[in-house]
Amino acid sequence: MSHPSIAAVNARFAARLRAGETLLGSIIALPCAEVAELFSRAGFDWLCIDTEHAPLDPLAAQTLLQAARCPCLVRVPVGEEAVIKKVLDIGAAGVIVPQVNTAATAEGMKPYIQKGYTLPIAGMDLMLLSAAVRGVVQALK
Repeated sequence: MSHPSIAAVNARFAARLRAGETLLGSIIALPCAEVAELFSRAGFDWLCIDTEHAPLDPLAAQTLLQAARCPCLVRVPVGEEAVIKKVLDIGAAGVIVPQVNTAATAEGMKPYIQKGYTLPIAGMDLMLLSAAVRGVVQALK
């Protein structure tokens, strides 16, 4: 049986976001691959792996990404280039960057963020960054 590539899964997720579809997700804060697999099999459209508030290093995040069977966003602890690139390199569908509260902050990330997509979640403006998201972008206007 053939499964779609992670790139194809992430591209479909990005297309559903751009289309404005309501998607159900959950936060994973435990370094337990079985939790990520269980949540993705339970029918969540996406998962958020929280490396900002949870004790998850990049290796633990990669293990969770590999276990999940749905697109995963990674909430990074800081909006630094190396941190963002690392989580995208290990297979994240996108990145949630904390403390991006102004256009100036978002503007400062442009040198290493080629394309992005701003996504309002629960009344907060979070910046979703992904190589899979290719639409026209406006950052926190």
